Amino acid sequence: MEIEQLKQKNDRMFVLVCLNFAMLAVIFFGSGYVLWQSATIINKLKEDLDTAELAMVEIRERLQQLDVDAAMDRVMSDATEKIKVSVSTALQESDLGSPLMELSQRVQGGQEKLEQTTAAIAEINERLKNIETEELAQLVSYNMLKGLGEGFTEAAEARKP
Repeated sequence: MEIEQLKQKNDRMFVLVCLNFAMLAVIFFGSGYVLWQSATIINKLKEDLDTAELAMVEIRERLQQLDVDAAMDRVMSDATEKIKVSVSTALQESDLGSPLMELSQRVQGGQEKLEQTTAAIAEINERLKNIETEELAQLVSYNMLKGLGEGFTEAAEARKP
């Protein structure tokens, strides 16, 4: 009887050991699968990162090539042209008479002066870009001191007894 109980106990242990080995195999293969999936995801993320870096380089190059002043000039000229067309169309369609036409011509003249002023400002801006700040500071201080010197000389001559 005891031998039968020991055999049953041994059989149960054998079954438990086999189940443990089976569970160990499942865990081992599961870990291998998870590791393989992780490596695949990491490789895909590296490829995506490389693609994103290339896109950033391309965007950076495009931004460096973009001339902000030229773009603003184009936008302003397009807007100005559209405003001219809409104002002239509105004036031609209205029955308000010649005073409005004169006003339109004056506005157009003011527009031309504004464009000339914009061009002059752009030219001044270009000239200022070429002048270094140190040179500009020296030039301003020289002219101020020169002006003060001439002013003091004139004041002294005017008060001379």
